Amino acid sequence: CPFAVHESLEYYKNYYFPMSFGQHADYHCIHGYTTPSGEYWVRMVCSERGWYPEPKCLKQCHVRQLENGYFSYGRKNVYKEGERVKYVCSDDYYAEHKDGQVTCTKDDWSPPPRCIRKSKCARILLRFLAKTDKSSFYPLTCGMVCMTMSDGVSRYLSFAGL
Repeated sequence: CPFAVHESLEYYKNYYFPMSFGQHADYHCIHGYTTPSGEYWVRMVCSERGWYPEPKCLKQCHVRQLENGYFSYGRKNVYKEGERVKYVCSDDYYAEHKDGQVTCTKDDWSPPPRCIRKSKCARILLRFLAKTDKSSFYPLTCGMVCMTMSDGVSRYLSFAGL
């Protein structure tokens, strides 16, 4: 078996290559990477089909402080390349990506997790609707009107300019 080349892999000691069938070599991944099993040292054996298991290092993505949100990760702080995690945004914010999920890739989280502020008009309207009484007409500063209809349901209409 030839010398296994991988930019994020280091061998336990100086081995002589190529190796014969049945010989083994131990490796670990450099900082920021992990083995597929999560073990620090992995022993690979030279076989007729090559190294088994195939030497591989996966990028690690760390759960970090997310501005105006958080990762719903439970107790897990580090994910391996290929794993997915959901993030949740604070009130008045929404996840930039529809499902609020990101994947750990060789280049870190993809797509990057981001919480975006909801529009001011929507926040004003939601707060306003929660506080409405039975009056029939409410002008808002953001080009919206809230009306309590005869059936008691509050509805809003948007319009240009005030």
